[in-house]
Amino acid sequence: MTILINCFLEKDKTELWIGTDSGLFIYDLEYDTCKRIRQDPLDPYALSSHFVSALFEDREEGVWICFHQNGLNYYSPFRPFNVYYPWNEAYSIKGEVIRDICTDIYGNLWIGTEDAGVNCLEKKTGTFTNYQPVPGTRSLSHTNIRELAASGDNLWIGHVIHGIDLMDIRTRKVIKHYDLLKDAQTVKNSTVRCIKVLREGEVLVGTEDGIFRYDFLNDRFVYASQFPPFAVNCLYEDRAGKIWLGMSNRSYYFNTISNSDMYPQYDKLNTQRHNSINDACEDKSGNMWFATVEGVIKYDFQTGESLHYTVKNGMPSNVAFHILPDDNNCLWISTANGLVCLNTLTEKITTYTEAHGLVTRQFNYNSAFKDDDGTLYFGAIKGFIHFKPADVHPAAEKMDVHIIKI
Repeated sequence: MTILINCFLEKDKTELWIGTDSGLFIYDLEYDTCKRIRQDPLDPYALSSHFVSALFEDREEGVWICFHQNGLNYYSPFRPFNVYYPWNEAYSIKGEVIRDICTDIYGNLWIGTEDAGVNCLEKKTGTFTNYQPVPGTRSLSHTNIRELAASGDNLWIGHVIHGIDLMDIRTRKVIKHYDLLKDAQTVKNSTVRCIKVLREGEVLVGTEDGIFRYDFLNDRFVYASQFPPFAVNCLYEDRAGKIWLGMSNRSYYFNTISNSDMYPQYDKLNTQRHNSINDACEDKSGNMWFATVEGVIKYDFQTGESLHYTVKNGMPSNVAFHILPDDNNCLWISTANGLVCLNTLTEKITTYTEAHGLVTRQFNYNSAFKDDDGTLYFGAIKGFIHFKPADVHPAAEKMDVHIIKI
């Protein structure tokens, strides 16, 4: 095969980039290997064209890739986000809309989607295995997954109107199905919105009708009437053992030690009539943080004071989905318009979008997870990302790009 070479770029002492009419070739001078990058309409990170006409490296070590007819692409040196999205490979993830992420005791990563069932990422090999309903067999009840939670060898899988499936993680087989019926007169399963395995091992399920708990003795889910009978969007267990519920226009906590409960006062002060609590978490100082559709709320449990973060003071969107704390006093918040890093000490807000390597800035409900090693995972409507917060370093200098001639 004849390849027409148009340009060279010595990226560094060990890497040579070669622009051709058959794509981009990256030659590793140290290991004598070559990688070819080509156009792929299904891959958002592929080249826009095969015909590479020029290569230019800027002072931030980013590379501008020019084409004969299809404009240009930019390769950013700022790549802290590892991105997973579906494309034409046998062992890639299936499904675009990521609804939930969790890990098991074996180190596998489980990803629930709204359009293609459940995926399992084998971290050692980097390959995905997909699980979907198989007619005539005991398998997933539906492809639209609402929530996942792992406990020992069990993977709890929540659905919209199909109750809960239980998968044996060792065999990867669905071994039982559970209904979520509020009482003997109810015939329709409650829609699952969240599942939480508490530190003592108890399994709670938040639904549109309130809370269900798993009855270990009788192997069934029963309605937990001690909790409010409202739709529950999120469940969180703080360091003191209080169980927090995020609901529409209110949050609530239940103290398992004193058997008491409370609706925090801030709900009457700072949230709107149609607000909804999507997530809750606790920071190192014991403050509670709530992701809502009207911004992010910081609540001081001791004083009752609260602080509201919206587009008016730096948020890219008022719609916040999930909050994960890192180990450096920062909160990472997925929103409808990018990923936010909020420093709880300085209150500085930094937003990351496609310009920083995200496949999309539109994230999704309930779709986030923090691993034991500090890795953060966030699900979006076109796949998911994972990263270590310490690896995320914003550019020290902002450069304006101007097109001076066409």
